[in-house]
Amino acid sequence: MALALPPWSLWLLAWVGLVPLWWVVVAVPVGLAAVYGLLWGLVYYGISLAWITHLHPLMWMGVPWLNSVAIALSAWIFIVLWGSVCIAVWGGAVAWLAHRWPKRSFWLVLAGTALWCTLETLRNYSPLDWSPLSLT
Repeated sequence: MALALPPWSLWLLAWVGLVPLWWVVVAVPVGLAAVYGLLWGLVYYGISLAWITHLHPLMWMGVPWLNSVAIALSAWIFIVLWGSVCIAVWGGAVAWLAHRWPKRSFWLVLAGTALWCTLETLRNYSPLDWSPLSLT
């Protein structure tokens, strides 16, 4: 899925990249679905936001080399976790709905899609809105 974003821009992957995640979260318990959502988010955001590690080197600002590495990695980890938690919330919520509605229900697909769009919209209002699905 991360390859659908620039600089790779394989945008066709965006049309199928969420299908495996959907299949998993509707088939497992809520807690496990949230964990799988978190793992999917870690891979997706970890790859798509790897450029943040290029903050290093900051020695030109007088920051020592080791501190520069720590700052770059901390920024990357924090931002990746922020996006991944949103995917974990989505996965848990869809799994919760899937246990109440039929798995092939139109309403489940509609609610899952609406929840994804809602979470991306809410992330839009945060200062860390990087790599949304709509960027593909």
